[in-house]
Amino acid sequence: MENIESVLSTFPVTAPAVDWEAKYNESQAQHQHTIDKYAALVTNGNKAMHVISDMFFDEAETRDWCSEAIEFVDRVNGELPHGFNIPLRKRMFTVMTRVRGMVCTEVPVEVEASTQEEANRMIDDNADDHFDPDEELRAVNMRTADIEDIEVEVV
Repeated sequence: MENIESVLSTFPVTAPAVDWEAKYNESQAQHQHTIDKYAALVTNGNKAMHVISDMFFDEAETRDWCSEAIEFVDRVNGELPHGFNIPLRKRMFTVMTRVRGMVCTEVPVEVEASTQEEANRMIDDNADDHFDPDEELRAVNMRTADIEDIEVEVV
């Protein structure tokens, strides 16, 4: 029977050196390669869906199927996994709106007075008697206008 010292002497005293930084860098490079590969697949998949969409809607226009085509794509997209939808064709639409806001502008108003102070006071006290908004605003073509508190609504 062998003694324990003779058995232990057969094992190397030191473990072989391991370059842990190199192993880490190699692992990171492999992960990045995998990420890049899947990112390219997603990008190519998106491009493919746009090509399919463009060709489909071009054919729908040629055959005058536009409303049916949109309904069809909506049904198909309802069955596809998230992120793999056929994009609907975008078009420009004109929407009539009403814009409301407070308009601030400086307009000259002619006032008959003895002094500038009297003229200023006359406007401050009785602006309605000396000021025709339509006429005064037409005179400056609203070039100096600042519009505040804008509200927009569809008409």
